[in-house]
Formats: sequence, structure tokens, C-alpha cells
Amino acid sequence: MGAKCCSVIRENLVLIVLINPFALLPLLKTINMKNILLLLVFIFTSLVYSQVYSGPESVEWDAANNRWLISNTTSHSILSRSVGGTLTTLVPTTLSGPHGIEILNNVLYADCGGIIKGFDLTTGTQVFTLDLSASFLNGLTTDGDSVLYATDFTNKDIFRINPSTNKYYLMSSNTVTTPNGIIYDGANNRCVFVSWGTAVPIKAISLTPPYTITTLTSTTLSNCDGITRDGNGYYYVSTWGNNRLNRFRPDFTNGFTILNAFVLNSPADLGIKPGSTDTVGVPNSGNNTCTFVPLNQAIPEFTTSATTICEGDTVIFTDASLNTTSISWGFPGASPASGSTSPISVTFATPGAYTTTLTSTNAFGSATSTTTINVIATPVPLITAVGNDLTTTSTFLTYQWYHDGVLIPGANSQVYTITAGGDYYCEVTTSGCVGVSNTLSSTVGTEIYSVLSTKVYPNPASNYMIIEFNTNQDMLVQYTMLDIQGKAIKASNRLNAVVGTNVWNADISDLSPGSYILQLNTEHGRMNRSFIVMR
Repeated sequence: MGAKCCSVIRENLVLIVLINPFALLPLLKTINMKNILLLLVFIFTSLVYSQVYSGPESVEWDAANNRWLISNTTSHSILSRSVGGTLTTLVPTTLSGPHGIEILNNVLYADCGGIIKGFDLTTGTQVFTLDLSASFLNGLTTDGDSVLYATDFTNKDIFRINPSTNKYYLMSSNTVTTPNGIIYDGANNRCVFVSWGTAVPIKAISLTPPYTITTLTSTTLSNCDGITRDGNGYYYVSTWGNNRLNRFRPDFTNGFTILNAFVLNSPADLGIKPGSTDTVGVPNSGNNTCTFVPLNQAIPEFTTSATTICEGDTVIFTDASLNTTSISWGFPGASPASGSTSPISVTFATPGAYTTTLTSTNAFGSATSTTTINVIATPVPLITAVGNDLTTTSTFLTYQWYHDGVLIPGANSQVYTITAGGDYYCEVTTSGCVGVSNTLSSTVGTEIYSVLSTKVYPNPASNYMIIEFNTNQDMLVQYTMLDIQGKAIKASNRLNAVVGTNVWNADISDLSPGSYILQLNTEHGRMNRSFIVMR
């Protein structure tokens, strides 16, 4: 109680000295010289104390006066910091708080307990008071026109305040998570806010009734305090859990990036100074300092033509990085496996999940961004015959049967009954990928006597390619390589195929990079397989 009383006396004396020092003259006449000296030392100490960070909580950029403003919850003061770093006192005391601060129409508004207070931006004189009957006002933001939005940390509330009419409205009485920092996002008709707690999500509240709250992204972050946004639309969140700034994409996709170059200490509510290089102001409530972070780090971003593809397909990657002088791609398991140009085409020949990486670099260092490409296996249908009925031995999403290379209208089931002699095969799809079966040859009323299947690998290939050929009887086989226009490029001799699996090594070192068709011709039919030559 005594300490609190002394604090109030000190704050009132400081106010008197700053506003009207002559008001102390009657008091000085009643005390001796020794006490006068003690009083002056006390006042001087208070003035010095008020011009150092003391529980810094919120930072706001004052563009009109080219300075930072910092609220201090221990001294209850609001300080002004010049670009050069000089601290002066704008508001000696707000009596409680202040936590979040925000400039609107030449007034600096502050969260002070359950009350919103406003101070003239030039003189620091209090010009506004509105009691919200809140418990612990913490975050504060504005639409830049006429409205403030504030979070109540304790009661989990969000308020809409109109200072010009001295009225407020409770938009949400239960945000579920404990709301902390908040920022206005007019383009999406919402305010985005962060929360205190473990692994807390980032949420948004709609600015029109019924003021719906939605989750923008889940996170692994703990004790999120402040949030701000740069000129490119990227969000920055301060967290006590990792004592860092954490950057989110404008659409909150693909997680977040930790700005590890700047070690913070219980970082609180954020402010941002726009410019050719934006700067984020961070109050470190844990050690009474402020950190000013220039946003000149490389921001790796890229787009892809697809993230789920079929084996052998190609994905186009396009760089969209910011603040970047050079890039480097990593495509493990694909071809090419790396690169430094954009756009770049990459082929994924084998099914699986592949993590691709873009590293963006500038004079301030490098940063990486990743995505996963899911490669779906090409379906390999096998057809067999019982009498005149042809059936795929596995189930697929769609079916289309062909007779002598011509589509059979309406033949879209797993089973097809032949009505004429010739070569038959089935084209199937699964997960969007297309596969072609072996070819069966028959005359109506006789047993189908050959089952053929083949595959080629690696694909893409470089100097050689393996042809794997399966048959249920001995036969002669010849393969021909065609370009994409169907022109024969080269052909093999007639090869002896025996029952079972036959493996041949095909030399393609003389083929130029590009797409080709491998055609296998037998005495019972033919089969085509596409392949890519890449070097």
C-alpha cells in the first residue's frame, strides 16, 4: 500500500512539474532547504525514470511526427522515441496500463484497465475517456477512419468503439481462446487476432453482424502477443513461446517462418513503420528494451502448376520471392534435382511424396520455403478372358474399352463382351491418372490365347531404358521408337520372348531430349508406352 501511495505521489508531482512547475512554489515555502533538495532529487529521478523503458508493452509508429510511441505498464507512461533513438515523455502517466495504443485522427488512444483513454498527439494532454466496463483491455486497432477495436484479455471479449460518438458495442462475448493482439483487415471485412495459450490458432472476427469468429490457421505457437502486417500483406506475430517474430503468408497457408536473426525477450504488442523497407517495432517486456526489426530479409515464395500429379508428369515451379537477389531449387527424387532459374519444369517419374525446396538469398542472408508434391502411381490394369468376356483383374474409377485401337462407345464397365475378332485393351483411371492394359487378340468363339503387358523405366531416361515384357506364351517381338507425331525413329531386331518376364536394355543415347512412344509389335497385337528422354 505504501509503495503504491508513493508511486501516486511521484506521478502527481511529475505531472505538476511538467504541466505547471510554478504550482510548487507554495509548497516550497513550507519546507526547509534540505527537504527542497530531496524533493528536487526525487522529481529529477522521476523525470529520468519516466524517460526509460519501464515495462514496454505496445509500439506505434507516429508518421505525422516521424517517431515511435511506446506504452509502459510499470511507469504507466507513454514515451516518444525519435528515429535516432532519443526518448522523451509524451504522457507522464495514464494511472493504469497502458497496454495497446493506437493513433486515430491526431489522438493517441490507449487501453487502460477497463477504460479507453485518448491523448492529444502533440501535447500529450488527455482528451478522451470511455469506460467499457471491461476487465483487462489489451489489444487495440483502428480502421483508420472512425472506429477502434479492442480485446479484453480476461473476459475474452472484443469491442467496437466509436470515439466521436462516445459509444461502444460488444461484438463478441466469448472468443474461446484468450484474445491478445488485434489488427484491422478492411479488405476482408474482418479483424485478425492472436491469442494467449499453448498451440493457439490465429482467428478473425467479421465486422458485420453476427460478428462470426473463424479460425484462419492452426499453429504450434504459444503465448502469442502482438500482430502486425507489412506492405506486402504478410503478417508478423510476436510470441513468448519462442521469443521471436513469426511471419505468415497473407492467406495464412503453408505454416509460418521464424525470423531467427532477432532474439526477443517476452515480445509484446507490435507496430510497423512503412517504407522502402518496412520496420517492425517490438517492445521486449522481459528486459525493458525495444527491438526495431527491418523487414529486409529474403522471403521465399513460389507457385506450382500442380501439387498432385501422376508418375511421369511434369510440374512447373515459378519463383515469387520478395527481397531476393538469387534463388536455388531442390527437387530430390525428380529430374532435374536442382536448379536456379524460374520458371523451371520438373518431372517426377516415381510414385511417392516429394518435398521440394526454394532457397531465396539476399545480402542479409537466406531463407527457405517448401511444399510437397504427391505423385500418384499410374494404374496398371491387367485384362483376362473367359470365353468372350474380357475383365480387368483390379477395380478402377473409370473404364474405356478399345477394339483395334478404336474407342468402343458405351464400353465403360469392368467387363466387356467381345462381338468381333481383333485386338482389345482397356484404358482406366484412378486418382486422375490414366493407365492402359495389356492387349488381347481373339476371334469370336475361340479362346483368347495371349496376355501381354509391358513397362519401361527409368522414365524420364537418359542414355538407356529398360523394357520389361510379360507374356503367357513364346513369341517374337520387335519394338519401334516413334516421335510424338508417330514417325518411326529407330527399331530393334526381332526378339525372342519366352513365357514369363523378359527384360531388354534399349540404347537411347542417340535420341534428342523430348517425348517419345515405344511401340511393341508381336504376332498377336501391339502395345504403346510413352517415355521421356532428359539430360
